[in-house]
Amino acid sequence: MLPKLIKTGMVILTAFFICGCGYHFIDTENSPPSGINNICIPIFINKTREPGIETPFTNSLINEFITRKKIDIVASDKADAIVKGIIKSFNLASISYQRNDVVQEYRVTIVMEVTLIRNDNGEIIWKDRNLRETGEYRVDTNVAAAEANKDAAIIDLANKISEEIHNRIFENF
Repeated sequence: MLPKLIKTGMVILTAFFICGCGYHFIDTENSPPSGINNICIPIFINKTREPGIETPFTNSLINEFITRKKIDIVASDKADAIVKGIIKSFNLASISYQRNDVVQEYRVTIVMEVTLIRNDNGEIIWKDRNLRETGEYRVDTNVAAAEANKDAAIIDLANKISEEIHNRIFENF
């Protein structure tokens, strides 16, 4: 009897924690701004000293829209709106060290300006001048492995910020 009571209590306690954690489904009824049925996402502008960083951020945002299937990506001459992105800063800061003062881990911070513009009249529908995301990665003694870790951190940041941009467009900012 006691083991059954313990099992039942554990199931109830688990259900309580799952329900109380703040998890919820995203509202699937959200829609883009009025009159926006498709968009264009041109390559982002890179104003940093990090070469090629605009590519993973642009590709990630395009992939986010393609994956969610709520709005089509089209060429600029056919688009109802254009999402313009400017990567304003890319910063690395060391956050942990090995005993001999060699950097062991970096924090990456990206700051972007993103604007959603109506294509027919140039009206700015939404703009965030300081969209920010951070992530960390470990340094490796193998230079290729360290660069792969950095690239993975950048892709992770791009995915996080792309999800944020998509959600803000569909949740009326």
